[in-house]
Amino acid sequence: HKQGRTAEALQRLQDAIKVDGRNPLARFERAAVLEGTGRLAEALQELATLRDLLPREASVHFKIGRVCRRLNQVDQAVQAFSRALALNPSAADASVIKSAIEKIQTGEGDDDDEMS
Repeated sequence: HKQGRTAEALQRLQDAIKVDGRNPLARFERAAVLEGTGRLAEALQELATLRDLLPREASVHFKIGRVCRRLNQVDQAVQAFSRALALNPSAADASVIKSAIEKIQTGEGDDDDEMS
């Protein structure tokens, strides 16, 4: 049953965070599980903590932008995507980030974008 596995995954990730509150991978994975199950406010809270731990990690800002976009927090989403772009202007990631910003500006809600 998928819900049971999700709950188990969240518990294991939470346990890892309790052992090491500065474990960025456990926090990133927990945010991803929360986002995937539609628990967007909790995902955003986890990502905010992660952003405080890794303020220069573009993928964290990108994921914050995705969650904000899904929550219809347009200004915050654009700000987070712009920060991700400033931190990681590599060609591949830049096109994904710019596409995400364009989707906000055109009102598209597609969430297929993912940074490499």
